[in-house]
Amino acid sequence: MRSPLVALALLLALPFTSLAAEESLAPSEAGLALEEATPPAAPSADPFMAAVRAALAEQDAAIAALQRAMDAAPDEGAALAHQREIQTRKQETEFTILRLQAVRALAEGRAELAAEIARAIDAIKNPPLPQVETQRDEPASDAGGR
Repeated sequence: MRSPLVALALLLALPFTSLAAEESLAPSEAGLALEEATPPAAPSADPFMAAVRAALAEQDAAIAALQRAMDAAPDEGAALAHQREIQTRKQETEFTILRLQAVRALAEGRAELAAEIARAIDAIKNPPLPQVETQRDEPASDAGGR
């Protein structure tokens, strides 16, 4: 069985490599193309890609607003709070895209892949607690022989 984190890494790349192929971009250019404010490509007929694009657009708008708030923050504490919200927003978008992938996998009859995605999300949101071995000290023996 593959590690959920390996599967997650592969699955996180899927929407972006699909987007790159769909827009005839090399995968290395896909990130650059998404960040540039170029005119949008024709909308995809694929509802999955449309949902991914919508999630990314919503994230971009939220992060832009948070970035403006962070830039105008009165102190470092407030700026840090906005930075943490940006981090949370990005992670939630990743989970949204993973859930979309799970729904697509189910629709395509790939229930095991959908379950693997769900396990990966759960492993990230609820990491296992570290196993701490406790060692009991043996009672000290009386050397004096009382």
